[in-house]
Amino acid sequence: MIINRINDQCSGANPCKNGGTCKTLSSGRFYCSCPQDYYGKTCDNKFMLTGSANNDRGYTDHCAKSPCYNGGKCVGLRTTYYCKCKSPYYGMNCDKELGKSEAIVE
Repeated sequence: MIINRINDQCSGANPCKNGGTCKTLSSGRFYCSCPQDYYGKTCDNKFMLTGSANNDRGYTDHCAKSPCYNGGKCVGLRTTYYCKCKSPYYGMNCDKELGKSEAIVE
């Protein structure tokens, strides 16, 4: 008999920073659901809004082309952007979906 054991990286010390919620995936990996002002694998980056396209300060609106898919919200950063994805989507542009082979373990 073979027993598959999931390495729950969310048990014990929470790898998510700044109030992020850790979710264990069936593959044994984890992801962090970050609070509103934070992003990144472990919610350790804070959004810093920088202005709109071609303003008098020279800022570029990286969200002007709507790079986020599946209802994701684009947040412009100084030199790039970040997509705040709706579940079950994730990835730089919310273009990846948690599939049947990788689900959240409750």
